[in-house]
Amino acid sequence: MQRYGKVALLFVLLVLTGCTRAVEGVNDTAVAIEATAAVETAVKTPVEVVIARNAVLDFLREGANECVPPAGVQWQLAESGEKTPPGFGVYRFVSEECAITVSYPLTTTEPLYNVAVGHGITGFCWQAVVDGNGRIVKTGSAAQLEAGEGNPASIYCTNEGYQYEIRTTDDGTKCGVCTFPDGSACKGWDFFFGTCGPGDIPASEQE
Repeated sequence: MQRYGKVALLFVLLVLTGCTRAVEGVNDTAVAIEATAAVETAVKTPVEVVIARNAVLDFLREGANECVPPAGVQWQLAESGEKTPPGFGVYRFVSEECAITVSYPLTTTEPLYNVAVGHGITGFCWQAVVDGNGRIVKTGSAAQLEAGEGNPASIYCTNEGYQYEIRTTDDGTKCGVCTFPDGSACKGWDFFFGTCGPGDIPASEQE
């Protein structure tokens, strides 16, 4: 009798497993993966940072073709380094050649989040300012010029004694750039994270 009980239990487990797999097959796999990635990221970063990042990704997926991986792609949290200006929180996420930096002032009770998007190969460069509810309030050059609303890249550039300006690339993209006395320049966030410095990109090689 005990043996029959074990057989019956095994049969129930097999049925339940089959049902679970059937339900998983019906669900949208990309949505499930994205939800999992968001949960994993939220463990390491404030939930508002994840909301701001995802709001920008959703916005760009509606019209941009560069640096916007499909829903469900895993973003890796990268080290922000030791250059963060005092009073700012900075989180950097990478996925292949695409990088997203979310920064915000720590001294504000309801901060606005500056979300910078860049692609290492295509040179795609774009920013937005997002509120705590995930609503995009500024985009493009307007967002990049708002140093007081969570843009440590511009603050770091000027604090180091250099000039921060907005330039338009050949494809019409507006990008924050840190320029140096010798005429060389780096994209603001590249200089902030130490991947580019004075003399690396001379004036003759700039777009």
